[in-house]
Amino acid sequence: RAQVQHHRSRPAPNQSIPFALPEVCQTVADIYAAPARQKGLELAVSVDAELPSTLRGDPEQIKSVLSLLVDNAV
Repeated sequence: RAQVQHHRSRPAPNQSIPFALPEVCQTVADIYAAPARQKGLELAVSVDAELPSTLRGDPEQIKSVLSLLVDNAV
């Protein structure tokens, strides 16, 4: 199973910072692309174009939740 790398620049709990959701989603897809391919699966990232280009929140927490979901799916 792929492991998620945590960055040291993580915001303090309950603190939000600007981030780009497509980049976070692509990072997760990149982490799980090889394990998915080994199982004959293809991962694709699709983010609604109507979403704002920048969101505020904890991108590491979003990445963690997405990673759990993708890991369970793969």
